[in-house]
Amino acid sequence: MKASQLMNGTSMSSPNVTGTVACLLSALKAQSISWSPYLIRLALENTARLPKDQNRFTVGSGLLQVDDAYNFIHDHQSLISPLLTHFKIKINDVNARGIYLRERYQTCYMDTYVIAVQPEFKPESGTSLLFIYSLLSEMRRKYYFHQVFYI
Repeated sequence: MKASQLMNGTSMSSPNVTGTVACLLSALKAQSISWSPYLIRLALENTARLPKDQNRFTVGSGLLQVDDAYNFIHDHQSLISPLLTHFKIKINDVNARGIYLRERYQTCYMDTYVIAVQPEFKPESGTSLLFIYSLLSEMRRKYYFHQVFYI
């Protein structure tokens, strides 16, 4: 590949995203702003710019805007705890990988799925964060919510 050659596609977007995230993390570290992988992703997806005459099916979330992503994280740094590591997701009390509706007959009637989402935190997160989550979980068992709680 020549130094002046222009390429595109997913193979070319990976180094671009890697460099963008490296710059973003460097700026966050310099300003002592806590972050989590989920907050980084949320910021990148919500601040990406959709080019004119393009749609989300063609370009996904759009073009990364590192300055806007930094400002988003700066303004919303408490939205998602940096102690959050991952989510345990259970569907209909089995360890299914997801809900798949591939065939037309599967979409011709209404069906109900029970989906349990449990956040997992770093061991050093302490008992107060786990207590808040447990309290919210108990509230959800007593009441039906259509909302997601952010800790």
